[in-house]
Amino acid sequence: MTETEFGENVSGRRDLPPSEDIAIELVMGDELLMNVTGRNFMVEILSIAGDTMRVAFPGIDYPVEGMLVDFELHDPEGFSYFQAVVVQGPRADGDGVVLRLPDLAQRATHRDSARVPTDIDVTLTEEGGATAPGKLRNLSSGGGFIETGAHFAEGSSVAMAVDIPNVGRKNVDIQILHVTEPRATDIGPIYSYGTRFTGYEPGAGRALTQYLWDRLIELYPSV
Repeated sequence: MTETEFGENVSGRRDLPPSEDIAIELVMGDELLMNVTGRNFMVEILSIAGDTMRVAFPGIDYPVEGMLVDFELHDPEGFSYFQAVVVQGPRADGDGVVLRLPDLAQRATHRDSARVPTDIDVTLTEEGGATAPGKLRNLSSGGGFIETGAHFAEGSSVAMAVDIPNVGRKNVDIQILHVTEPRATDIGPIYSYGTRFTGYEPGAGRALTQYLWDRLIELYPSV
C-alpha cells in the first residue's frame, strides 16, 4: 500500500487538537463574537480593569447580573473562546455590559481538512491478533473516528477493511492516535479511537476521497 494516495486531492495533514487552555489576552478595542440568550452579537471591548471587561451591547435591559455569556475572538489561524459572568448589566442606552473574565480561555485552530459524520461498517485486525467488527463514525482526509468492542493500545497499527457505500470493501492501514474511556453497553464495553490513515490498497484512497466529497454535498447542498 502507498502512503500518499488519499492525500493526492485532499490535504492529509494530521488534525490538530480541537482545543487547548491558554491565557486570555484581550485589549481595549478588540471585537468579540458574543452569544447571549442564543443570539450572536459583534461587540467591542470598551475597557478592561483587573479581571473584568466592559463591552458595548445594543440591549438596554439584558443581560442581567449572574448570567453566563459565551465569547469568541477570531483571527486567521483560529479562535479563542471562553465564558464570562455578567457582573453589571446595561444601566442606560450605550452603557454596555461588565463581565468577570475566567482565568483561562480555550484555543481552537481552524481545520485544514473537512470532517463528516458517517455510519460505515469496518472490520479491524491488529497484526497477529483477532478480527473485530466496528463502525467508522466520522471521516476526514487524514483519518477517522472508530468505535468497536476490541481494545487497541495507543500507537498500535491496525488493518481496517471499510465497506464504502456504493463501492464495496476496501483495505486501509491505520494507526491508533488516541483512545477514549470505554462506555458500558449491553454487549460489553465499546471503545472509541481517533486514527490516522497510513496506507491504502489501490483505489481505496480515491474511493474514500470521493465518498467524503459526496457526504459534504449531501450535508451542505446548494439548494
